[in-house]
Formats: sequence, C-alpha cells, structure tokens
Amino acid sequence: MRNALFLRRKGSGETIGVTLPASAMLKHFSVTLLLFCILSNGIAQDKATATIPELLQQLRAASGQQARASLLLTIADAYILKPGEEKKDLDSAGRLISQAIELNKSIGSNELTGISLIVQSKLYREQGAREKGRASAQQAIVWADQYHLMVQMAYAHAEMATYYTWEKVEELDPKIKHLQVAADYFGKSDRVEMKARTLEHLGDCLLVKGDDESALTVLHQSVDLYKLAGVAEMHGVYDLLGGLYASLGEYKEGLRYGLLAVKTMEQVTDTSTHWLAIYNSVGLIYNRLNDFSEAVAYFKKSARIAEKFKDSAALRLVWGNMAVGYQSLHQLPQALQMIQQVKRSFHPQDGDPISVGFFHAAFGIYLDLKQMDSARAYLRRIEHIHQLLPADHPRNSFYYYVAIRYNLAIKDFTKAGSLADSLRNFAERVHLKRELERSHFYKFQADSALGNLSSAIRHYQQYITVKEATLGEATQRQINRLKVEFQTEKKDSDIQVLQHEKQEKEVQLQQAGLRFKLIVAGIVVLLLLLVLLYSRYSIKKKSNRLLLEQKQTIDSKNESLELMNAAQQKLLEEKEWLIKEIHHRVKNNLQIVMSLLNTQSSFLESAKAKDAILQSQHRMYALSLIHQRLYQTDNLAVIAMRSYIGELVGYLREGLQKPGKIHFVLEVDDMTLDTAQAVPIGLILNETITNALKYAFPGTRAGLITVRLNKAGEDLLRLEVTDNGVGLATGIDLLDSNSMGMNLIQILTRQLEGELRFSRHGGLSVEVVFPLTVPPEGPSAQPASEQPTAVH
Repeated sequence: MRNALFLRRKGSGETIGVTLPASAMLKHFSVTLLLFCILSNGIAQDKATATIPELLQQLRAASGQQARASLLLTIADAYILKPGEEKKDLDSAGRLISQAIELNKSIGSNELTGISLIVQSKLYREQGAREKGRASAQQAIVWADQYHLMVQMAYAHAEMATYYTWEKVEELDPKIKHLQVAADYFGKSDRVEMKARTLEHLGDCLLVKGDDESALTVLHQSVDLYKLAGVAEMHGVYDLLGGLYASLGEYKEGLRYGLLAVKTMEQVTDTSTHWLAIYNSVGLIYNRLNDFSEAVAYFKKSARIAEKFKDSAALRLVWGNMAVGYQSLHQLPQALQMIQQVKRSFHPQDGDPISVGFFHAAFGIYLDLKQMDSARAYLRRIEHIHQLLPADHPRNSFYYYVAIRYNLAIKDFTKAGSLADSLRNFAERVHLKRELERSHFYKFQADSALGNLSSAIRHYQQYITVKEATLGEATQRQINRLKVEFQTEKKDSDIQVLQHEKQEKEVQLQQAGLRFKLIVAGIVVLLLLLVLLYSRYSIKKKSNRLLLEQKQTIDSKNESLELMNAAQQKLLEEKEWLIKEIHHRVKNNLQIVMSLLNTQSSFLESAKAKDAILQSQHRMYALSLIHQRLYQTDNLAVIAMRSYIGELVGYLREGLQKPGKIHFVLEVDDMTLDTAQAVPIGLILNETITNALKYAFPGTRAGLITVRLNKAGEDLLRLEVTDNGVGLATGIDLLDSNSMGMNLIQILTRQLEGELRFSRHGGLSVEVVFPLTVPPEGPSAQPASEQPTAVH
C-alpha cells in the first residue's frame, strides 16, 4: 500500500496578489499597466514593487484622473493582499475601490471598470460574502467579453475559479473549466508566467480528479513556460510531477522531479510549509526504492518543519513514515519509539479505516520484535476493519499483508498460501501492481515451506517478471546516478559514499574486460541467430510455395483457395513477427553496448577517450532508434522521419548540455524513408549536430541550430544542418579534414549517392542533396503540413 502524506499546498483560502510600480502608471497614464488582478488557490502574480505607504505617497503626488484611479485600485489590492489583514484593512480597500469607481465615471475606461470588478470580487471573498463576490466575478467576465479585454478576461476567470473547491466533487469540473479558460487567455495576451502558474494549479486539480494523463501534459507545459519566463521558483510544479510519476510507478522520473523540487526550494530559500510536503514526498519515493536510509533522512527533515509550524496532523503522519523506515532498516527500538509517539497523539480507533495504516505499522514492528501477542492483537483490529470495507477497497491490502505475514511466522503455510491467492485475486481485480508482486512472493514462500517446488518456482518466476516490469535494473542504475548527482551538488556531500565507490573501482575495472568479451560473444551469437532465422524463413517460404502449387493442381475449388490464402496469411504474420523480433533484439543489444560504454567511460581519465566513447554512444543510439521504430510500427521497411529526427535531436540536446541556451528549429517534411536511407541520414545528423554543439557555441554563448529535410526538386531530397555559431577559421577545408566524423559524413554521403556542400555565411551550414529512394510501402515524401518545430 502507498503510505503517503497528503499535504496540499496553501491556496484554498489564501490569496496572493500583485501591484505594479505607480511610477510607470504616472509616466504613461495607461491602465493597461494595471495587470495586478487577483489569483488565489496557490496561483501567485506579478511581484509587488512598492509598500502601501510608498503607494499612498505616489497617490498624493499623482496628477490626472486615470493615474489616480489606477493607483487607488492598486492600493486597494495591496490592502486585501496584506498578510494577516484586519477588518480595518478591508474597510480601507472598500473605500479606495469606491473612489476609483467614482473617478472612472468621468473617464469612462472599460479596462478600469473590468479591473475594479475583479478587485471588488476579491474583497467580497475576503470578507466572507462569497455570493456577492461570485456575482462580481461573473460580471467581470461578461464585461471583459463585451469589450474584448483579454487580460481582464484571464484574471476574471481565474478569480471565478477561487469560488469552487477541489474538496467537493461537484465543484471540481467548473473549477477546472475556469482555470482552462484563464490559461488560454493568459497565453493569448502573452502573460507567460501567469499562464504557467495557472496551468500548475490546473494540473493539481486534474490530479485530484484522477485524470493523470491530462495532468501530466498540463504540468509539463507549466514547466516549459516557467523556464521561458525565467522563473526560478518551480519547486511546486516539480513536487506535483514527482508525486504523479511515483504514483504511476515511474520512480526514476518521480525521484528526478522530487530532487529538483528540493534543489529549487533550497536555492530560492522558500520558508513555507512547502518544505514539509516536498521532503516527505521524496522520502516516500526513496522508501519505494528500498533506499531506507535516505527515506528516513528526508522524513526527519519533514518532521522538523512540521514541529516548526506546529502542524500536529502532519507530524503524526511523518512519524508513521519514519517508523516504517526504521523498521525496514531493522532499527526496531527506534521504530517502536516512533509508533508509540503516534499512538499517544493520534489515539487510533477500532473500526476506523483511517487507523488501518497505524495498525499495519505497529503489527510489523511487534512481529519483527517477536512479540506475538501484541502482533496478533493488531491483526484482529485490522481484520475487523477489513470486514467493514467494500470488497474492492484498496485498504483491504493491509489485511492481506498482515494475515499472510502472521501465518508465515507461526508456520501455518497452508493458510498463508490461501491468503496469498486471495491477495493476488484482489490485486488483479483492483489493478495494484505492488500487491500483485508481493502476492507471488508470499505464495513462493508458502509453497517452498510445504514442499510444492514446481508451484514455488512458477510463482517466483512470476514475482521476478512483475518486479522487473515495475523497476528494471537499468532504471535502478539511473536512479542511483541521479541520487549521486544531486548529493554532489550539496555542500555536505557524503564523503564515505565517494570513498566506497573509489574502492569498488578496481573490482569494476577487472570486470569490465570480461563484460566486453561477453558482449562480443553475444553479438556473434545474435548474428548466428539471425542467419538461422533467415534460413528457416526461406525454407518455410519455399515449402509453402510448393504446397500451394500442389493444392492448386489437386483441388481448384474455392474452399481450397481460401485454405491456401489462410496459410499464406499465417506465414506473412510469422515473417513480420520474426523481423520485429530481430529488430527488437538488435535494439536491445545496442542498448546493452551503450550501457557498457557508459560504464566503461566512468573509469577513464582521458578526456579524448571519454569523448570517443560518447560519440560512439550517440552513433549507436541513432541506429538503435531506427530498430526501435521498426519493431514498434506495422510497416517494417520504412521510418517516419519527422518523429525520428525530433527524438534524435532531443537525445543529442540532452546528452550534450551547454552552459548557454541552444535552441533547435526542425523543418522536416512529413515523409517516410526506407532504412537504407534513414540510417545514413541519422548518422550524418548525429555527426553534424554533435560538432555544432561542441564547437559552434564556445563558453556560454547562445545560438540556434536549424535542421531541415525536404524536397530539393523532382526525386531529390535535401538534408541541411545550419548553425549561427562562430563558424570555421579561414583556410580550413573540411573536405580535406582527416577527422573521423568528417570521413564518416563523406562515406555516408557516397552511400546516399549524394553531393556534400558547405556554406560559411553567419556560421556553418552542412548540406547533402541526394536522390530519393521510394520505400517498399506507403508514400515516400509528402509536403510539410505543419510549421517548423522549435526544440529548446
């Protein structure tokens, strides 16, 4: 069962607002600068640039009715947003709004009218007059729509969203709808940061609704917009993404975004209760990854924040998580101490489903301590809750866990095996992967003890299959690397871990040679397998053709013809399966070689050697991507170039990160090419883009790399990679270069039967024009149907 601490970020009743410098308003006398309107429920605005006394001083010096009306609304908004505002502050805001409305009667500004309605709505909401506030927000929406005020429309819908709560099911959809409209209008009015914050809140609401896929899309859009706007405070959206990925079982991504949330939060020195939820979330992910030491460390950080803010409810939950962590570390006295602290403050009740998590943790600790009477008492309390819950309620897994473990401990293996079967049926019915994995493991233990060896082996194999599907070895290595990378950026790096890694290097170096030999042997075996498969396929094809000819001679009836067509279709399906399997195995072996090269590079000190290995990895990735796409599509002969080039460019961009911002623009026609042309194109792109990233933009220089693949005439294609970097020094002839990359590009160009050209205007352009080979099936090349794609 997922043991999580659900701590929502502040927002359901808290409001955060914006003011703009009055000096700017006085200078331009324009209400278009008053884009300070209110968003609540966690959506912040433009940061205030002046205090209330400063704004009042500016109001006294202001001349002109429009500037004064704008300042009056700005000051009213500041009073409403004042932390811990009192009744007198809200009364002052009300008087200022009335004065602004009165001034605007002679001005007649539609923009000021829209702003005043939104500020009035917020005031009503802060005063508790929610019906009046809702009516004012609705009036602001109607007004903005009538006069086509996009900015006011965005803020009005955002304000209206605050009148709906995610805690009520019937109000969640209207809240989501208003946030979607607000985000759309923020985008149309080029309010990038405000659109990002609105999408962050929208993603949070979609998570509550259970629409994980839409939430994932929206939250990633929010991240991209935050980066585009140059916003540093992104720990909130990173935390949401971390929790979402973890709940989907993608722990690598969950940990990556969780650590990004921690890193960002510590860099911006956020002192809110965000720390409490984020530290706890990262601890839960580490717990699911069986890194219990790290989990307990983060739970302790979360507990310190809960104690600081005197949040007793959160503290009880964090204590419970710490108890489970200590138990997993076999530090049972500490685990028992934590569970007793929770018991003293929580007072769990029999028959209360909320208490089942505490009962489960207490049972496990007492069972490990061999205090069977206490463990049995908690088992009975959990069984009582199980009998009260619906059959498919997720909390029922608590009962199965404790009942199986108890019967294994008292050596009643028959009952333990029966309960493991019940847990498996329950997990399959409710779609709980973790519980399905554990059910097979418990069944393996019970069958092993009973001597049912064949059944035990079968369930252990199923346990391994489910476990590897959830978190494979490659994923685990990536997670460990992310953990080390994060730790090395902190001042208090774990020196002991680094020393331990240093000691292991000698052993790993000795093993590296053996691994390389095994890989070579594996490739040879794979080639032999490919020859064998092709030979078997040829023999079957020949035999089937002879059989079809005999059938046509013996029986020319329609029934025989149908039988022959069915046999032929079966052969075609077998052929496609075999070819897909070949591509799949080739792709897997290339990935293994890439992984080994990556491991080998970590032991090399020579920068040239590391660079050579990195280039080899990129070339292998370009090849493996071809095979991956071949076995994932129905057409085994052609490659969709637009998506292939997009994914290849994304991989190269991530693998060769630069200090400066390097933007990519892809102008690729919607076309499919056969592998004979797709492979050279992929390798040429790998060499040219890698060269541009490494040498065209030295230091932190920013720039643009454009990749084009389109028609150059009748039956001709043009592949072009252009950068606006520093270019080449005078006198350098690339065609005479002896570099491996340049030689490889020339060889690949000849393979394409094309012509290689270079241009040095404003950077460097590499162009290959070559004849089009029509793929075996489907269209060869189609005109572009979309605008160029920008990759940042």
